Amino acid sequence: MPTVAVVGDREPTTERLLRELDARARLPAGLGMASSEIHWRGIIDRHQEAATAAFDAADAVVYLAACRGRRGVPDNEDAAAWLGGCNEHAVPHVIIVSSAQVFEPDMRHPGLVSEGRGELPPCSHPIAARWRELESLAKRLLDGRNTTLTLLRPTALPVPGGDDYFSRLLHGRLAVTLPGHNPSLQLLSLAELAGALVAAIRGRRGGLFHLAPRRTVPLRSALRERKIRWWPVPRTLQIPLRGLLAPLELAATTAQLDYIRYDWTVSAAKANRELGLRAAIPDGSNAADADRPEAGSDPFGMDCDFIDALGRRLLGFLHDRYWRVELAGLEHIPRDGPVVLVGVHRGYFPWDAMMILHALATRSGRYPRFLIHPGLLKFPFFFDLFRKMGGLIACRENADYVLARGGVLGVLPEGVEGAFRPYKDAYRLGRFGRGAFVKAALRHRATIVPFVTVGSAEASPILARIRSRPWRRYSLWPYIPITPTLLPIPLPLPSKWHTRFLRPPRLDVEDAEAAARDDGFVRQQTRAIRARMQVELDEIRTRRPSVFAGNVFDR
Repeated sequence: MPTVAVVGDREPTTERLLRELDARARLPAGLGMASSEIHWRGIIDRHQEAATAAFDAADAVVYLAACRGRRGVPDNEDAAAWLGGCNEHAVPHVIIVSSAQVFEPDMRHPGLVSEGRGELPPCSHPIAARWRELESLAKRLLDGRNTTLTLLRPTALPVPGGDDYFSRLLHGRLAVTLPGHNPSLQLLSLAELAGALVAAIRGRRGGLFHLAPRRTVPLRSALRERKIRWWPVPRTLQIPLRGLLAPLELAATTAQLDYIRYDWTVSAAKANRELGLRAAIPDGSNAADADRPEAGSDPFGMDCDFIDALGRRLLGFLHDRYWRVELAGLEHIPRDGPVVLVGVHRGYFPWDAMMILHALATRSGRYPRFLIHPGLLKFPFFFDLFRKMGGLIACRENADYVLARGGVLGVLPEGVEGAFRPYKDAYRLGRFGRGAFVKAALRHRATIVPFVTVGSAEASPILARIRSRPWRRYSLWPYIPITPTLLPIPLPLPSKWHTRFLRPPRLDVEDAEAAARDDGFVRQQTRAIRARMQVELDEIRTRRPSVFAGNVFDR
């Protein structure tokens, strides 16, 4: 019977976890392992003799970092003393219960981050920095020695009476939130954490593992489920108020507030696979339908009911009445299977992508998910809007997430430079980068469907651009656009739009994976697609009778 010492203060989280651990340790191990009991010994006394005796007798030590600090933030001086003792007494196996809060809550966070991101660099966020320091400390003191080191990063662990931020937020009567920010949360239970600990100890599995729950849940839905009222208060007002209450410990710090401002979700695929936790902690891959995830089940916050409702009101009016969008080539979009839509985006607000989303949702039942610039998630309400409409931070992992599930991925390969292209060059295509969309399509055997829109550039014409470092740091946008439609609400002009979906190019390759690694082949296909789109743009511009009226495709 292995003896395990648990380092944690005597408070609700530790005591409940010990009960869960004791109950789970007496269950059959499964996965071919022999059934065995585990003796859990909670270490509360910091007295050196008690610690020495516990270390000498322990086959493994579990260090609950959140329960050895203040307000759920680790005390790394305390950690150094305990982990140094583990090293000195050659404890065979040390499990550090860290936190997914090592990932700074930020608009750049891509969502569902895996352990493969490697060593995290130092950051300025005080909470994320403390967790990163803890992990670096553990590796420095224990890794590479005769000790098996296991790092577990659980997501939020709300416990009644717990001292950490999420326990207080989700077990009170009133929660102070941020207007226009409703991020996806991953609320792990102590039972799920206990299962991961038992599996790691029984298998003596070393390494880094993310622990995330079965489903993500929007913050407001989590509060609603617990019958907690919330009070949205702007961040600019909360910061001074929290500063006044902080000495009295009556409010969370501004740093803690960031964790209900942006997403910081992680993938549990590795823990599912290597710790055998798939039944308890899925990675979310089966939680969403490829095109229309069920309400509340999408880990990135996409809400198709919201898209449909917005389509019946605003988007439908803009598409059919205001811009009178003329469509052609919808038959080129497959009814099922992975698809990469490659298009042109003009204007600082992505109205053109929203029109494509509305057209496909209403006419084909498919809901494309566009890769977007993080600047679109910087501001309140825009954060909620673009997440609900399926926007994903542009990165390879998110592209793979959509295509691996047979979804429709929208890509605007000119990036932010295309969005801010001056009107005089609006219909001259820029560089398409390194062909990442071609590589993604090859990896997933997806159909590439190029599309072009003429008319969107006239809706919000950019007459000039101003470079500003302060503006770039604040908004993440490279320029301040000078446009006749630049108002507090970006009201576009009623130009006439013409959108055509082009015939998919044929990528006849025997080995798609090898072709995706062939930079020459990828570059050739990217240039061919860009050239076709440029020809189509020039033809539509030549044929359209007016910027504000007339059809092209029925002439």
